Amino acid sequence: MTPVTVYTTGACATSRAVAAFLTRHAIPFTEKNVNHDPQARAELLARADVSSLPVTRVGDQIFSGTFRDQREGIARALRLTGGR
Repeated sequence: MTPVTVYTTGACATSRAVAAFLTRHAIPFTEKNVNHDPQARAELLARADVSSLPVTRVGDQIFSGTFRDQREGIARALRLTGGR
């Protein structure tokens, strides 16, 4: 399975929506809070040029923005049907 990491700043609506989507599709993922984990922050900055969180990394693909912005790309990257 392709590794999935969700970089967050804590509990936010988009982070919860991404986590719920992945859980609903039985996709294991790692959540890394960049506010509390300097190593996660450095890792994110090295991999992605983004200005807003959360960021979802599926393998080498990076998705950011609202859940609506991320959903289709995540679904495609994970080869989920329907994107829901």
